[in-house]
Parts: sequence; structure tokens; C-alpha cells
Amino acid sequence: MTTKFNIALIIVTLVFGGILILAGQNPIIALIAGGLIWFMVRFLWSPPPKHKDFSDRDRLEATSRAMGGSGAPPELPKPELHEKKK
Repeated sequence: MTTKFNIALIIVTLVFGGILILAGQNPIIALIAGGLIWFMVRFLWSPPPKHKDFSDRDRLEATSRAMGGSGAPPELPKPELHEKKK
């Protein structure tokens, strides 16, 4: 994919630069646009793999430790359940 994409991007950049030259504009705009597109596709399209997926329990333990706790998640109060009246 990368070789075909690079060749296509170079061709499109050259054509866009030629159109800008015929329109009396600066062709550097085409080079900058082509460079930005290449950078975005190359580095932002496929981010590096994650090292670990963290669960909610891991997140709660880390938050508790950061706040000076023991690492165990805090006990949450249980709501009072009222009996339904008929």
C-alpha cells in the first residue's frame, strides 16, 4: 500500500503544482499540501499497538493509589431499597 500511495501522491502533487503554475500561483502550496497529506497518512493512519488494555478495576485501583489509598477500590454505599406498595 505504501509504495502505490507514495507514487499516487507524487503524481497528484505534481499535477496540482502544474495547475497552480498555470493559474499563476506559487507551486510551493502543492508541495506543502502533499507533505502534510503524506505525514498524516504515514504517521496518524496506523498508530502503534497498545501495550495493554486497562479495565475499569485497573483504573479505579490506580486512582485510589494516586489519591493516597491502599489500591483497593473504595466501598460504595448501597442505596436503600424501599418495598413496593400495592
